[in-house]
Amino acid sequence: MKLLTGLFFMLLLISCVVQTDKVDDIVNDPVPSLPPVLSVFDTIETDGFLLKWTAVPKVTEYTIYESAVDSDADYTVLDTTGDTLYKKTGLSPNTGKYYKIECVVDGKLLTSKSVRAETAGVLTSTGDITDLTTDAKGILTTFDSTKNKKSPEELIVLTLNLHTYQETAQDEKFDIIVKAIAEYDVDLIAFQECAQKKDSPFIDGSTTIRNDNMAYIITKRLKQYYNLDYDFKWDWAHYGWSVYEEGVAVVSKHPITASQSTWISTSASTSSIISRKAVYSSVTHPDFGRINLFSAHLHWRTTINNDQTIQIQNLQKFVNDNTGDSVATFVCGDFNMQPTEYAPWDEGYNAMTDSGEFIDTFYVYNPAANDMPEQSKYDTVKGDTPGRIDYIFMNKLAQFTVISSQIIFTPAILGTVTDHYGVLTRLEYSGIID
Repeated sequence: MKLLTGLFFMLLLISCVVQTDKVDDIVNDPVPSLPPVLSVFDTIETDGFLLKWTAVPKVTEYTIYESAVDSDADYTVLDTTGDTLYKKTGLSPNTGKYYKIECVVDGKLLTSKSVRAETAGVLTSTGDITDLTTDAKGILTTFDSTKNKKSPEELIVLTLNLHTYQETAQDEKFDIIVKAIAEYDVDLIAFQECAQKKDSPFIDGSTTIRNDNMAYIITKRLKQYYNLDYDFKWDWAHYGWSVYEEGVAVVSKHPITASQSTWISTSASTSSIISRKAVYSSVTHPDFGRINLFSAHLHWRTTINNDQTIQIQNLQKFVNDNTGDSVATFVCGDFNMQPTEYAPWDEGYNAMTDSGEFIDTFYVYNPAANDMPEQSKYDTVKGDTPGRIDYIFMNKLAQFTVISSQIIFTPAILGTVTDHYGVLTRLEYSGIID
């Protein structure tokens, strides 16, 4: 009996070892690498374009092939690179060629599908982005970079809620935002719901900015696509969907010489959605001088007595403490409040404007925007509770006058990129340029 029992357990042990080996074989079986996916970002002037492709794990070098016709026999090597971007220039207007990308993984050759790129028009994976032009009053309607160059006396400010990675086709929408900033030559930008994943790696040299930080990606692409140097400052206040570090950012085309962030909510718990911060930067414009830029995202009002009141008071104190000697101060963001509501739901907006210290730049150019009942054409957010809740406030003593202000990133203008529309204000300097 003991002998039989021993044989049984020996057979059972052998069976477990065999099964474990089979499981190990399955677990350790390498995941096959997929070939790169090639696309064309955009036309650069009239002599070239930018090629983009997805990264392939373990690949450090890609080979770019070019051909006048989409025939395997006609492709020749254009270049090699370790990046996933390639700028092709030196072509004539209205010239089209075919491209594909190859790389080698573990001895296996991977080849992308070919794409055709042309120097005329807009070719992106997002669909067409129409060229922007302005009407007689300077209102942005369609995009044409040759017509939209601002004068030396102009300053352009944009605010936009980025929606914390909740958008489909997020990467493509980043490209639309980047294109608008670059070609419309935006000086100052305020982002809200500007997020990064809490477990993503930090970028080199930083202990706060991760490699998927939304402001970082946008500024990085401005450099990659257009060779434009934009700087940003960012801080976060609470977790979004328990996954993202969600916060606000200021972005500037001009040097940021000082920066600070602060809690404006009573809560400082990163686990509470009520927790909110504001970010400030002092920007040095080469012609105008010092400009103050603030970005804030206030919590919505849910009751008559609400933390929103305290947040707006703390924001105003933060602004007053950092205004200093400057030619202008802009307080931008998603305020989750609107002037077309009855008290106390309009309290936050009135607190910003009734003191006489700040003006609503959009209202200056669109005086019907505050009429009651609310007019939907002025909404910056739709959904179940639509309204105008995104603002660019400017101090009344600023040395600028509003020459236009409008809502962009709508279905009619550029296309939507988040659940909010953006607000873009153009201003003219009224001081003396040295």
